[in-house]
Amino acid sequence: MAAASPPAPPLETSPGSTTGPHRHFSSQRNETRLQFEAFTALYLSVALWCAYVNIYKAVWWLPIGPASGALNFHLIDFAVVRFLAVVTLWKLCQFLAAQAAQYLDNGLSPVVSHLVPVSLAVVCAHSIATLIKAGNLSHAVFLLYPVILLAGYRFLFPCNEDEDDKMASCKMLLSSRMWYPHHVCIPNGAHVRSEMERFSSDFDVRINNILTLTVLYAYYIGFLPIVFIPDYVNYDLVLLIVHAVFTMTTLLVLLFQHYLPHSYFNELYSCALHLGSWQPLPGTCIKKGNCPE
Repeated sequence: MAAASPPAPPLETSPGSTTGPHRHFSSQRNETRLQFEAFTALYLSVALWCAYVNIYKAVWWLPIGPASGALNFHLIDFAVVRFLAVVTLWKLCQFLAAQAAQYLDNGLSPVVSHLVPVSLAVVCAHSIATLIKAGNLSHAVFLLYPVILLAGYRFLFPCNEDEDDKMASCKMLLSSRMWYPHHVCIPNGAHVRSEMERFSSDFDVRINNILTLTVLYAYYIGFLPIVFIPDYVNYDLVLLIVHAVFTMTTLLVLLFQHYLPHSYFNELYSCALHLGSWQPLPGTCIKKGNCPE
């Protein structure tokens, strides 16, 4: 009969675990939420402008040309432009409204915090109504496709309000300063496991936020301007695809740098040191064919 394996040691006394002071990374200055939202809105606006310039540019430099301006404005659907402009400025306006509501009275605070999102939603609804009235139903469907997809996902997979850690992480991501859970060096197994669960939930929220925003912005800024090009307009498709890929890659880097700063990984690493490390047990084979006879 085979001998039973020895029980695993408790977490606080596991081999390779660290209970002393941790070595921290060099500190770097983290941007505020206002700086991040303002820079992201500026970058998205410039990327959208570049996409429209690549599509609707005119040969204005010819002595006898079909257009006198740099862009063929008569070919641009400004209802779509208004909708895309709201998408680029939505998070910045929502953040400014939330910050302004904190310095107002209790009676005006809810009004201001809801006035800006409602106003932006009205602009989007007006753009959709204009497209439908003009007979461009397919354009309206393309603009509302992420909203319909998100609503269907929330209907099929509703949020679990009991997940306190994820709800807290979602709320703290909307604060003015970058927030993340901090590691508390306590050599206790229950505390370390609870802390790891909190870090795991927070990391899932951040990754989900990064991927969702990247795909959403890449869809509206890089993909939709190509879809709405009229059939009689000549354009460079390869240049537009490269622009869309470059926009998506840059957004991914910006979001990773903001939501996953170096200090956040320092907290993850400090907590992971308490989980121990792989240690060879005496009398076991580390590699095949390396067993003592």
